Amino acid sequence: MAKYSKKLDENGKQKKLKVIDMLEALLKLPQAFSEIIKMMRGFLTLHITTAEDERYFAQMKRVKNYLRATTSEDRLEQLKLKK
Repeated sequence: MAKYSKKLDENGKQKKLKVIDMLEALLKLPQAFSEIIKMMRGFLTLHITTAEDERYFAQMKRVKNYLRATTSEDRLEQLKLKK
């Protein structure tokens, strides 16, 4: 079976394939590689970075810190009574 991880460029040097190139090669044989094609399509839709998630958790941390810092005795008593 041929390797799809490398191919020759116009100068005859080996060039690494991108995921999209491998997916295009596998799409020529959809019956044989149907599950791999599904996995690669899923991989291509993943976020490149987690910056959005990190911003969300940083925002949550700020809110939690604010709530802890501004909690009064009255609120603590109410929370204790709810248990």
